[in-house]
Amino acid sequence: MFRCLESLFARTPPTAILIYSATQYSATTQFLLNRRLGVPQDVSLICIEKAPYFKRFEPSISHGRWNDQLMVNRIVRWANNIRRGKEDTRQSKIDAEFIEGGTVGVVPKS
Repeated sequence: MFRCLESLFARTPPTAILIYSATQYSATTQFLLNRRLGVPQDVSLICIEKAPYFKRFEPSISHGRWNDQLMVNRIVRWANNIRRGKEDTRQSKIDAEFIEGGTVGVVPKS
């Protein structure tokens, strides 16, 4: 993770990063702290994965929210179809909501 972030910040540092997991979010904030970069002053962070403790952070973490059960149901249907030898390449859409916390800032002017 740190090598990836080092590479990302090597030339033109990003103003925002979309992060998949809460674990990666923690690693990214540690990386930014080591570089003395603030969230959201210097870099906006959005975590795709939701975690119940996000609202306890200051600032609260911007993230997505969706119905997990819909995703689980679709995965189970897909696995059952594959087990039966039935091809299942259907695309499913699950509505998601963006929960804006305090980790998204204004883009700095160049």
